[in-house]
Amino acid sequence: MFRRRDKYVIRNAGKAGVINAMVSAGIHICRAENAEGALVVYAKSRDRQKIIVLFDKLCYNYEITEGTDKASLVRFLKTRSVLVAGALLIIAMTVSIPRFLYTITLECPPYLEEEAMTVLNERGIKRGMILSEIDTLSLKEGLTAIEGVSFADTEIKGSTLKIRIKAELPKESVIDLSDGKAVLAATDAIVTRQLIFSGTAVFEAGDEVHVGDELIVPKIEVEGKEVSVPARGEIYGLIEYSATIPYNGVTVEYVKSGRSHKVRKADFLWLSGRNPVSPFERYETRTKFIVSDFLLPVKITEYVFDEIIEKRTEEPFATAKDRLEKEAMSLATSSVPDGARIFDRETIVIEAGGIYYVTATVTAEGRIDAS
Repeated sequence: MFRRRDKYVIRNAGKAGVINAMVSAGIHICRAENAEGALVVYAKSRDRQKIIVLFDKLCYNYEITEGTDKASLVRFLKTRSVLVAGALLIIAMTVSIPRFLYTITLECPPYLEEEAMTVLNERGIKRGMILSEIDTLSLKEGLTAIEGVSFADTEIKGSTLKIRIKAELPKESVIDLSDGKAVLAATDAIVTRQLIFSGTAVFEAGDEVHVGDELIVPKIEVEGKEVSVPARGEIYGLIEYSATIPYNGVTVEYVKSGRSHKVRKADFLWLSGRNPVSPFERYETRTKFIVSDFLLPVKITEYVFDEIIEKRTEEPFATAKDRLEKEAMSLATSSVPDGARIFDRETIVIEAGGIYYVTATVTAEGRIDAS
């Protein structure tokens, strides 16, 4: 088997002395010969360090070169002709392969593969052709020109042509998030603050709006162009909640007269009689179960009707004013939604035709958009 050798040229030293010294040091000598007044010795490259130490110790005048023993190389080639031929073939293939196209990889959506291969065929691109003949720029332009392609890239790596194609998003898959609807005012109010998530606000803080007004329109402006978007947001404003109580100098109360009417009703299994009827025009009803047990198939219910009558009392407005204002304010406040912030309360009295109208108004901040 052929191995790499180092060549040593030793001058002014006898052949026998050099060989004896090397053998004594355990160094294997491949070949030794005299040439032009010098001794030439071939030894294994792995022994180089040992030889250098030995020759320096013996003060030899020598030269060392990396190389091969030509004679050994010739013998190796003669005895390994088939192996050498195979090696030369492999070397030739290694050198030639990068010059030819052997593999084409195509990465793209399945529905674009056929058109992509058509572009390749039109340009004569096929396996086995010389790589330098492939015009990647022209190929890329042809692939990009395919309808539905947004991006195409080509790359030659070794003997492989790699193609990547990305498709455009189909138009029917594009979702228009805008429903074309504006956000409208649900009540009359004065705008205080706005949280716009999408779209464009129509009013500013301090503006007065009315029921049905557009508060947010479904569009925005991008680089001078109008773009449709969903109208989304929260609009807050001051809203007035009012209640009016008319007063003609007479206070009307509804009180129990003291008269009552009692009736009992029996229900048996799934048979149920009619509910009793009160004999009074105005009344309150009280009920209680006399018998109601799952062990018995009978349920008896007692109904008590209490008569209610109207009690009218004359009272000057000046005396009733405080009470009427409190009642009106209570009614107005009960209309304010939970979570709204109350900013102001006001009560006014207007007299017309002998009737006093007590109006209480509560001003509170709340959402005014029809969400």
